[in-house]
Amino acid sequence: MDEADLVHSAIEAGQYEKAATILRPMVERDDPHALSVLGWLYENSSLGPPNIELSQSYYERAAKLGNGYSCSKLGWVYFEDKKFDRAVSFFETGVEADDEDCLEALPRVKEYIQSVAENQAYDAMVRDDF
Repeated sequence: MDEADLVHSAIEAGQYEKAATILRPMVERDDPHALSVLGWLYENSSLGPPNIELSQSYYERAAKLGNGYSCSKLGWVYFEDKKFDRAVSFFETGVEADDEDCLEALPRVKEYIQSVAENQAYDAMVRDDF
């Protein structure tokens, strides 16, 4: 059984600390999947209270290494924060990694951003007319 299988088994058994212990050397080697899983563990309260900042730092590192899941997670974080350029950038990186969520999200996000821009332009035009 390799390290990834050991991590999966530990998570399935609810042994999150054990999973994190196995993941940490993998994270030190910049394993993108390990970074993503550790980010997920911190995000989902599996290692204590949720630590979103730490979670996002692991997702950022994993995304830079081409992990599609992390790109999707960060894309939605930045989309919700209305940081659209950053969101699109992560979704595009995820598309390059063939991540299905990113492949599905990117056109929808771009369409939404376009509609927001059109609405803002219309609102500005209407304000100028009155």
